[in-house]
Amino acid sequence: MAELGWLDLSKAYKTKITAVLDFLKPEGRVDELGIGIIRDSIADYLFPGVSTIQTRAKYFYIVSYILQEYFKQKPAFRAKNSLEKFLENNEREIMYRLGEAYNHEDGHGVIGITKRRGESLARYPSTIYWNGLQKFKFIDFNQYSFGAYLNAFKKVVDDLKSNVVEGDDSVNDDSDAGHENISGVRVKHKPNVGETTSLELEPDEAEDFEYRIKNYQSESLLAELITNEKLYNLFKLDNSGKERFCEVC
Repeated sequence: MAELGWLDLSKAYKTKITAVLDFLKPEGRVDELGIGIIRDSIADYLFPGVSTIQTRAKYFYIVSYILQEYFKQKPAFRAKNSLEKFLENNEREIMYRLGEAYNHEDGHGVIGITKRRGESLARYPSTIYWNGLQKFKFIDFNQYSFGAYLNAFKKVVDDLKSNVVEGDDSVNDDSDAGHENISGVRVKHKPNVGETTSLELEPDEAEDFEYRIKNYQSESLLAELITNEKLYNLFKLDNSGKERFCEVC
């Protein structure tokens, strides 16, 4: 019996293979007519940066805060800890905290809600929300893919390592020279993101997200829904009268 496998060489390859395997599941569909790309193009034009696998807008900020936290660490710390591992460790810890805060019950939009400590996910919010993070300018970094973004900082980390003395947590003041603001993250920093226990947007986050939609995707239907009250009222309710459209926030 034939089996399918791959060498886990990098985060980028893992993400691509996971996406391919998703299509092999029983509930998957084969796009024999090739209209999927047309559908996706229209969806991306009307609702850029969002998709059906995203759950809550808060994740845009959670991922951004984690990235900022990494780049605010001292060079010695970053020399010994990769961005990829730092991001994954923090996303996993937040997943545990959110799961515990919401009693591991579905319906709250927590990615990995059923996971207990010690368990992990195949895809974390950073990959699920990556396109939106760039569309709404949470991250402004040459429109790189998630894997390319991680790879872009491997050389930076290697440069930092050359300035770190073994067993020492201090480096020269100029070890970060030329790397200022390299993360491309464009969100006001909030500390202690690892202690997140709620997916509710803070008032300043909600205001900021509205600004991003209006200014960075002004020609989208998403922006029109925010500015046109009549159109918004048509979209916000499902057939049962519940405000499904609003749940993402």
